[in-house]
Amino acid sequence: MLGLIVLTAALALGRMRGAAWSAEHPADPALTVLPAPSPTAPVPMQPTPAVLAGPTVPPEPTLPPLPLTRGALVAVAGTGGDGLRIREQPGLNAPVKFLGLESEVFQLLDGPVEQDGFSWWLLENPYDAAKFGWAVGSFLRPLGP
Repeated sequence: MLGLIVLTAALALGRMRGAAWSAEHPADPALTVLPAPSPTAPVPMQPTPAVLAGPTVPPEPTLPPLPLTRGALVAVAGTGGDGLRIREQPGLNAPVKFLGLESEVFQLLDGPVEQDGFSWWLLENPYDAAKFGWAVGSFLRPLGP
């Protein structure tokens, strides 16, 4: 019974101390009201010039084009994907036989023949002998040495 009295007394003293402590330290409010931001004047923005980030890469050195020689294998190049007109005879007025596709391989059979300010070469597809004709040499890139 004495234990029960001591326990009751301790709880009563604890409550009194808690009430005193609560009075000295009020609880924080659960809701904080913030004032609305005040209006500010717009700041004029000046456009900034575009700046390329990162190091600049030097261009690859370009080698002079290899000379075209009879019997050499060449590829159609520099047409921008449009292809190369292969004609029946050298010259801009000769009828077009077919279109040589970008990177298509041909063998040089004859040439050069100067006509209309261009050097013309007689080409033949090594995989299809029916595909042959004349083309401007500036759109041909030699393959290998």
